[in-house]
Amino acid sequence: MITSFNPDNGQPNQTHVGINPTALAINPQSGAILTTNFGGKSASIVDTVTSPKTVQTLGLPGSAQFGVAIDQFTNLAVIVDQANNRVLLFPMPN
Repeated sequence: MITSFNPDNGQPNQTHVGINPTALAINPQSGAILTTNFGGKSASIVDTVTSPKTVQTLGLPGSAQFGVAIDQFTNLAVIVDQANNRVLLFPMPN
């Protein structure tokens, strides 16, 4: 679960993602959030445009520990899998 804060009304908002999120990246241009989730060996995509909600959770093969980033101009997500010496790339939804 991740928690965001709405400064307009002062209320926190909790969004369910995969088990034990350990890395988070946000694209400020599109409002997309990507988390990698250690406990579930997965990645979750969160849409923040209308209200924060998880739109997709994807299984990740291999190691359960990943680093993430999103290029704000191309909206391309980068997931680093150090245990297997690889980088996974995929386009984020608009």
